[in-house]
Amino acid sequence: MKKEHSHAAFWTSVRTHPGIRVACAIAIMGVIALTIITTNYDSGWGAAQWGPVAAWVSGLLTALAVSVALWQGLSLNTPMK
Repeated sequence: MKKEHSHAAFWTSVRTHPGIRVACAIAIMGVIALTIITTNYDSGWGAAQWGPVAAWVSGLLTALAVSVALWQGLSLNTPMK
């Protein structure tokens, strides 16, 4: 039997642990948000431009919170081993 390398074990754990995927998704969204903020900060954006950005971010975070709550509800209904 072949011995797995450490990087292979890491990618196996990424596939089996949804928390790692969620953390990676949050990190990627954070980088995108920082990119948007830093590229447009000095270009004269005012409240009229930042308002829709805030609405999108709050909507995405609300959807994430609802998804986590539903996922936790499903995991609570599964029988213990």
